[in-house]
Amino acid sequence: KAVFFEQSAHHIVLKGMAKKERRKRGTGMVSSQTVGYVGDILEQQENLNEVEHVAPIKKGKKRKLDKPTGKSNATAPDMGVTSGVSLALGAPGVPVVAPTSFSGTTSPGEWTALVAKLCEGGAALENIEVRHTGPIHGHGVFARRDIGVGEVAFALAANQALTLELAEQDEVVSQVGKLLCNRGEHVVNDLLMCLRLCRARACPHDILHLYVASFPPTAPGISSWPEPFRGVLSSTTLGRDLLVVDAELDAWCKLLQQVAEVEPSLLRPQGAFERPCLEWARGMLHSRQSPLCHNGTAMCMVPLVDLLSHKPGAAFTVKIGTAGRLEVISTATVTAGQQLHLDFGKLNNAELLRKYGFATEDNKWDFFPLPLSQSAKTKDGADDAVIHVTAYGVPQDVIDVIEAEQDTEQFVAILRSVLLQKRAVKEQIQRLPVALNFNVCKGPLARARKRWIEALLEGQLRVLNGCLETLRTAEEDAEAAEAIVAVEEAGESEAGGESVDEAEMLLMLHRKKRRRTRRRG
Repeated sequence: KAVFFEQSAHHIVLKGMAKKERRKRGTGMVSSQTVGYVGDILEQQENLNEVEHVAPIKKGKKRKLDKPTGKSNATAPDMGVTSGVSLALGAPGVPVVAPTSFSGTTSPGEWTALVAKLCEGGAALENIEVRHTGPIHGHGVFARRDIGVGEVAFALAANQALTLELAEQDEVVSQVGKLLCNRGEHVVNDLLMCLRLCRARACPHDILHLYVASFPPTAPGISSWPEPFRGVLSSTTLGRDLLVVDAELDAWCKLLQQVAEVEPSLLRPQGAFERPCLEWARGMLHSRQSPLCHNGTAMCMVPLVDLLSHKPGAAFTVKIGTAGRLEVISTATVTAGQQLHLDFGKLNNAELLRKYGFATEDNKWDFFPLPLSQSAKTKDGADDAVIHVTAYGVPQDVIDVIEAEQDTEQFVAILRSVLLQKRAVKEQIQRLPVALNFNVCKGPLARARKRWIEALLEGQLRVLNGCLETLRTAEEDAEAAEAIVAVEEAGESEAGGESVDEAEMLLMLHRKKRRRTRRRG
């Protein structure tokens, strides 16, 4: 009764606020955004009342509450804890959550129908619930009760995962693939999966529509970020990745244009396979796919499993159980109300941003693709334009070659590249507050994206500093340290108008070192 009277009173207050704001709007005293905000809150409250079957109080009438039947000890759901309403779906005692706000395109009824469909298909979801965690991370999976070590948190039937085999069973996807193959075109699996997602998204009667409709309207990866953020990232090591994504989407559009010319009626419904739709589907595929098949590499998207956020050393793992059932198993004790996470693996911040649209501070898996001149040699003597350096510095095998062969040329190339990249990263960090100012970073999601870019750049700077320390110990010679200090000072002096050729300075110092070594010999 207390819950009923509290919600009814809140409903009346909201209606009064909306009426008052509309009156002010008529006199030009308030903007339409304020009225829309109050209207959105009122609509959410009406949806909540509808789910709980509680009607608002009407003026002049008293509503008689139905007396409870039986001796049930059930209590009203704690709205402050679950951020939603618990409903019983399928078998008794299998509660799920209908969130009151959504980052995706689902409504409470559609989300409820999706979980109900999973339960009917053999999913075991009694230990978990879905909650909306906010505008940054969207939905998440939480434990409804304590889960012990080795216990199955939740499980889904094998046929409830979207695989490439299931995608090719769709009539349109199958015909598009065959038509392109007959024309001698190479069809990548990613394109077929994306076509299936686009079809399911556009067709309300599709068997996968409830699942795909639960996805957010915008992909999380950096290729779908607004232009100001893409502009900043284009000057970083992720700039090439953005170009690769654009080129891939262009190639897909050209392939589908060939299909439209041969079979104009095949790509249906109309507008479902435009470039924005393909970009959305590609982002969803890369951020939500999981290698869960027996070979560990097949493409697979699993409902609810794709809601598990990344956390290094997470207490859950995904395995294939009996009869091909997909099981999420706890590797540590989890208390009720705790969010479930997965460890996505040894991914650096660039990889996390590219696929999932976030980064972590002090990522120990960070590395930097260090470009070298074409004259630099690897340990096997082959030309190599890039080496991957980590927070621990230059790879040890490269250092061993430098020390064993007295390879001054490679030492100079690595040192010069490290100093140039360090200066470039510092400049990017300095420009960040101007490029992503307050006018650009409005809202929690935009501010979070700025923090993630900062984490990327700061991690790269930490890696490059580690490389300098490694190079200092690579040659236990005062001249090597002198070369590093000299070039660093030269870089700082350029701001005052002076300019020093770093390569010439390094070559001069190391040629001097070689002459001294020969004289001693």
